[in-house]
Amino acid sequence: MSTSDFITLIGSLRPLLTQHASALLTNREEVEDIVQDVLIRMWLLRERWTDETELRRMALASVRNAALNVLRGHRHTEAIDLRLAETGPADDRNPLRDMEHKETEQRIAALIHDLPERGRAYLQMRAEGLSYNEIAVISGTSEVNVRSRVSRVRTWLLEQMRMRRI
Repeated sequence: MSTSDFITLIGSLRPLLTQHASALLTNREEVEDIVQDVLIRMWLLRERWTDETELRRMALASVRNAALNVLRGHRHTEAIDLRLAETGPADDRNPLRDMEHKETEQRIAALIHDLPERGRAYLQMRAEGLSYNEIAVISGTSEVNVRSRVSRVRTWLLEQMRMRRI
């Protein structure tokens, strides 16, 4: 499924998913959060979806399960594996520098892991080259909101890196 087909499908699914979550929950904000989280998860797993029906079925099941978790008082987040790009030419490496680089990557990965799921997802989508507008369409929010959240996540990461001297 192409990115544009996926974005079109997600746009058409949003009202159905919202209605599905609203049948279980009365809090509008919780409904919107659940739908947005599910759509982001669907985006992160987009390579899996070859069939519209399968994606629709999985999205509906995910919304139902997330709403039931909220009703039960459980909210868990799933870790998103964000790959960190290597820096510097390979022939300029030495074992000590490699070890320091690996430790730095691990520290940054731990910081990213501490981010809320939505923040990690926005960061990953930007790292994958999606525009703010595309992320806004996928998450069902405004482009300004996406820009603001990405900026806050980046600022937080930079502050943490400065504080921890990474």
